[in-house]
This record gives sequence, C-alpha cells and structure tokens, in this order.
Amino acid sequence: RTMTVSTHFNYLASTFLAVGYAAVVMLACKTAALAPITWLLSCTGRMAFSNYLAQSLICTTIFYGFGLGLFGKLGRAELLAVVVAIWILQLAWSPIWLRFFAFGPAEWAWRSLTYWKLQPLSRRGVGSDGA
Repeated sequence: RTMTVSTHFNYLASTFLAVGYAAVVMLACKTAALAPITWLLSCTGRMAFSNYLAQSLICTTIFYGFGLGLFGKLGRAELLAVVVAIWILQLAWSPIWLRFFAFGPAEWAWRSLTYWKLQPLSRRGVGSDGA
C-alpha cells in the first residue's frame, strides 16, 4: 500500500519535472548565445522528412548486408561516432540546401503530392520567408 501511494507521488513529481525541463530548454533557446545552434536546428527541422529518409539510407547502407554489413559488429563508442557523424552531416547540409531551395527534397515532393501541383522548389519561386 505504501508503495502505491509513493508511486503516485512519483508520477506527479515526474510531470512537474518534465514541464520544468521543457521550460529550461525553451528559455535557453531564446538566449542570443545559442542563436547559431538554434538556427542550425531550425534548418534541420525544416528538412525533417528529408533528413529522416537520408538517415535511414545512410544507416541501412552502413549496417545491412547490401552495404557494409556492420550490424552487430560495432561497439557502443563506434555507434556513438556514427550517430554524431550523421548529426554533423545533417546539421551541415540542411542550411546549405535551404540557402538555394525553399524546402527539402522530400518536403517538396510531399507538398506537391498534397496539393496535386508541382510546388516551386527554388528560392526564387517563393516568398522571402521560404514558406
């Protein structure tokens, strides 16, 4: 019985703790010191679908048999290096892509399919906000 009561208090406290963490992250994102990082993350987020597909292709190529076949052969540190390398790659290529194009390639295809009309991909074809 005591365990049940304390578990409920733990659930309640966990909720407040999660809200507190979210508030700290939101406040940190508003600081000018983190502006370059939040800009990179926003570019990567604007291309989330393309980045997800690229990450899937990269990882299947690395780990499956038709690629390098490294599934189950890398240690935790090596896997962490793969994750960090993919993050760096996506954080680097997203702003470069968005400098020339309004959307990521997958986002463009999805929008075109949604509206049943080819959407402008080039930055010249959309407003200055990229939307």
